[in-house]
Amino acid sequence: MERKVAERRLLESAYAGEIVGSTVLKDYNKVAVITESGRGPAALASSVMASFLATNPRGNIRVYLHKEEEVEKIIEEVIEYEPSAILLLFQCDDEDSIGAFMEMLRRLAENMVEVDLILHSTCVESGALKEATEEEKVGEYLSQMPAFTYSLEEKKGYMLLKEIYFEESVLELEGLEEYPLKYPFVELLKEQGES
Repeated sequence: MERKVAERRLLESAYAGEIVGSTVLKDYNKVAVITESGRGPAALASSVMASFLATNPRGNIRVYLHKEEEVEKIIEEVIEYEPSAILLLFQCDDEDSIGAFMEMLRRLAENMVEVDLILHSTCVESGALKEATEEEKVGEYLSQMPAFTYSLEEKKGYMLLKEIYFEESVLELEGLEEYPLKYPFVELLKEQGES
């Protein structure tokens, strides 16, 4: 059963990455992806990159792999790169992942990196974003930067892009745009669950 769950998560990551890269990021020219190690994040980052470049051949995308001892170096490289968007791809499914996500968000806030922030859905769903906003500097940063997340609405047949609003210690999400699932995603998930 554990293998089935892992396979399904891998499929979801690859599919979500394809949609994020081809739709959510389509209007950006320079994108920085900051992610962690692991199969899910690797599948997600790889499919984001491939679909972004297929959709936007003149676009530029860089991936930075989070390592605790290199956080400052990563932030310096991202600042020097000057992206128009930063995509934070952290699973936020355990303490290490949540800690890494919060550290990256904290460092972006400390440096007031002016970009559109796009957060992987699990950063919001897990409560990690809410926890991060309890830090005054992070809350202040998020209240000033455009921030977005997304969720796969499998049964409804679309991915929903949401804007994140943070004001006076209140975190709110507002649906912005629906991106239809291009492939028979629900069918793939059903097959994955049955085999």
